[in-house]
Amino acid sequence: MINDNRISLLFGLPGAGKTTALTKVLTMLPNLVRLSGGSLIGSELSTAERDILRKLGADDILTNQEKLVLNLHSALTQMSGKHVVFDGHCIVKDRTQMLEIPLSVIGQLCPDKIIFFDVQPEVIVERRFADRSRPGREVETVSDLANNRQQQLQLSGQYAIHLNIPFEIANNEDELVDALRDT
Repeated sequence: MINDNRISLLFGLPGAGKTTALTKVLTMLPNLVRLSGGSLIGSELSTAERDILRKLGADDILTNQEKLVLNLHSALTQMSGKHVVFDGHCIVKDRTQMLEIPLSVIGQLCPDKIIFFDVQPEVIVERRFADRSRPGREVETVSDLANNRQQQLQLSGQYAIHLNIPFEIANNEDELVDALRDT
């Protein structure tokens, strides 16, 4: 806990609807504040330009993770007593491989809980096909997404075990509300 803030990490596949669901949840739970990895790394970039951050090489991605940690801590000094939800990714695909964000980076975010927003790969493929706002987005198969989903679920759970914090899976908006509700 930093500055009396609770920090929940929200992970899930790109296109799962994390941000959309979280935007709705924010209206139901006014004590929540959303911070995203893209905005912390490239606050001056547009959403489309932030998508490019995922296509950098491994060294640049890891350097950006250090920037993310510093910017998160800076943002947290501006708020006190808030429940901060970090909307990000635990695995980032660079040009050639899937890159796991190191446990050391996740630990520096000082999370109190990790939540995985889980949507079936078939649904994500349908959403991406219908979404014309990101024409340069890579097309992935259901099989690719299923493998990525399994890796991210496993990694998210491992982070929670190593950090000795709760891990929850939310399959929809209502479950996300329950996972983020202050107890």
